[in-house]
This record gives sequence, structure tokens and C-alpha cells, in this order.
Amino acid sequence: MDDEVEKLTKTEVKELGFSDRLIEALLPEPELRDNPRYRYAGAPMKLWLKSDVDRAMETDEFKEHLKVREKRSLAARKAAETRRAKTLARARERAPLIEVIQGWSEDEIRESALRSHYEWEVAKGNYWDDSYRCDDERTVSRWMVNFVRHELTDYDHELYEMSGRTGIGEVHRLYHDAVLREIAKAYPFLEGECKRQMIGPSDAGEQGEGGA
Repeated sequence: MDDEVEKLTKTEVKELGFSDRLIEALLPEPELRDNPRYRYAGAPMKLWLKSDVDRAMETDEFKEHLKVREKRSLAARKAAETRRAKTLARARERAPLIEVIQGWSEDEIRESALRSHYEWEVAKGNYWDDSYRCDDERTVSRWMVNFVRHELTDYDHELYEMSGRTGIGEVHRLYHDAVLREIAKAYPFLEGECKRQMIGPSDAGEQGEGGA
């Protein structure tokens, strides 16, 4: 009969907003029961009657705790948004300054891209890789754009400088596409592949030029 009474685990209690301190202060001693999923893990599972949890949630102490927690959560979200805005602002400032080393011929970029891809495969342990013989133009074009992006621009350095900051995912999309647009300008024979590799919308218009 006792098993029909609804009980909550510690995880479920915490999902309702309880901290460890409030659990100790407002709830009775839990029922200890072997964990059915991790029977040999050692620590027993703690259970509280839902009715006891409900009563604790009606106390002034719990309600005040929720208010404080919500204020902290709101402050944290605002701080994160501020950090995100700063990171995006930096990326937008850097985007117009992107430079692509020019003067390479199409054949030079092709040869370097094939060699770079081959060296990358060898570095991973694929010593018998024959990618340098690849004759699929779509694949080779992708490697060529990748070579220019990583070797003839400051793409990797700029993203490294911004790594770990709030909003880096959005920044990556912004800066990635901005670099591709500049590569297409510097090497028109790569324009089609640059467009294929863009992460953002292709018809972003003026906003896209700034960093969509």
C-alpha cells in the first residue's frame, strides 16, 4: 500500500527549486531505498513524500528562496547577453578588416590544397592516403577554399582570439561567411564553392554583408 503513495527522488525535488540547504531545513528525513538501476552503486536512493514536498513549497522560506533564485537567474541571463553582444560587436568590427593573401594562381591553390589535405591525412596516421589524386572537382574545390581560408587569411587566429566567449557559435557563423565572401572576391574561380560553404542565409542582403 505504501508504494502507491507518490514519492519524489532528490533529483525531482531539486527540479522543483529546492537547494541542498532547503531540503535539509524544510523536509523530513528521507526514506532510503536501494536504487533499482544502480543496485550495487553504494549510495541508496532518497525518497520524500510528495505531500511533504508540497507543504514545504508553501512556506515563506521556500517562496523567498524562489524569488532570490529568479533574480539571480535573470541577472545571469542579462550578463550573458551583454557578453554575447560584446563578442558579436568584436566580430562585426573585425569582419571589414579581413584580408586574403592574393596573387596565387588557380593551379597553385589546387596543388597546395591537395598537398595540404594529403599531409593532414598522413598526420592522422593514414600513411597510404592517395587523396592528392582526387579528380572530383566538387571535392577539390572544397579543399581549395578550405586551404585559402586556413592558410591565406587570419580566420583561425581571429576565432582563436574569440574562443570561449559567450556567443561564439553565432560569431563563428558571422565570421566564417564574411571570410568566404572575401575569398570569393579575391579568387573569383572559387566563388561557387564559397557560396556552397556559407552557413548563413544566401539572401541575407545588407545585413548578411555585416555578419549574418
